[in-house]
Amino acid sequence: MSTQKSNAMTTYVYREDSGYDERFDAVSDEAAEARAEELLREGDWNQDSAEKSFRVRASVGRVSAEPDGTEDIQGWRTVMVQLDPVPPQCSGRQQAHDFDGGPSYGSGGGVKYTDTCRKCRLRRTTDTWATDPADGTPFTAVSYEAA
Repeated sequence: MSTQKSNAMTTYVYREDSGYDERFDAVSDEAAEARAEELLREGDWNQDSAEKSFRVRASVGRVSAEPDGTEDIQGWRTVMVQLDPVPPQCSGRQQAHDFDGGPSYGSGGGVKYTDTCRKCRLRRTTDTWATDPADGTPFTAVSYEAA
């Protein structure tokens, strides 16, 4: 996938749908995509208050200088990361939840199951066939619900 062959740094533009842009240098397209994923993970997406898993996206493209002195951005690629909700702290005697293996059912290609913490009764639902509303691709989503 990389079009960069040397160790020379190339300038890239990271762009979120919100309009936020950031420039950075990287040695390859792969390194630029990895940096874009880091930027997405560092962002404030209100994941602390998220009720279930969600995905965030940005685009990253290579900056090239044109002969007339203008810049062109080429090779735009979409980068995506999944953010999962943070489970509430267990109110049981120990710090960690102790989830049982709850019931499950199929959902046309995936499985959806709910585990319950044996100590605090928090329910964790895992859906292996959740659908990303942006592009329709399936992914595994997690959600938590108090008993």
